[in-house]
Amino acid sequence: MSLQDEFGKTVRKARAGVGKSQYELARMVDVSMRHIYNIEHGKADPQLSTVCRLAVCLQLDLNALKPYVKSDNGIFWKDGAVLEEPAAPFANGE
Repeated sequence: MSLQDEFGKTVRKARAGVGKSQYELARMVDVSMRHIYNIEHGKADPQLSTVCRLAVCLQLDLNALKPYVKSDNGIFWKDGAVLEEPAAPFANGE
């Protein structure tokens, strides 16, 4: 599961928990309903300002919306498991 998928799953679950539709959440966060859909389905990588507004509107601690932790060596972790290793900066070794 990708980082965006994990994030989207978290948002979708939180939205259901507060009983809001995608339309209602989009109006509260001041984004399009399509953007909420794309976030929830792992097709969008929202800006930090959007993540902060989501946290407020969904009554969550901002940390609850952080689906991963990036370690010092650039590997993404969640609950001790590697989610995604970073791509090499230049595939040809430059």
